[in-house]
Amino acid sequence: MERRTSVALKEPKLRIVPLFLLMLVCGVALFLVLPRMKYRRTNFFTCFQSATGLHPGANVRVAGVAVGVVRAVTAGDQVCTIKVEMTVRTPATSGIPVDGVAKLELDDRGATVVEIDVRGASSRQVPENGFLRSRSPDVVPR
Repeated sequence: MERRTSVALKEPKLRIVPLFLLMLVCGVALFLVLPRMKYRRTNFFTCFQSATGLHPGANVRVAGVAVGVVRAVTAGDQVCTIKVEMTVRTPATSGIPVDGVAKLELDDRGATVVEIDVRGASSRQVPENGFLRSRSPDVVPR
């Protein structure tokens, strides 16, 4: 007597595997994407009269906490002598206030960083590619 296995019994198992893989991929995608949705990335620039020691990749800080990086430091024109472009990542519910003030400082390792003073600032945020005013550096780097 021959024993036959039914093809019909194997088909439901074959349908479950792709469905399980799809659910797994969706779960991993949600795990990676949802935390990032709580933050927003903003690009903006400021102008300094001197930016000695500042370079792309330097930290941008708010209240001593690193929130972004300097993307570019370029020579500007008469109005904006040194243009400093920055990208910051802040919680979606807050951001860098439009009336915040950028200034150059030295961190604990002696590297030049951009510190943004937000004390007494409004809740209106700097727009994408917007301008943030600056203050002359209190500390002149090296």
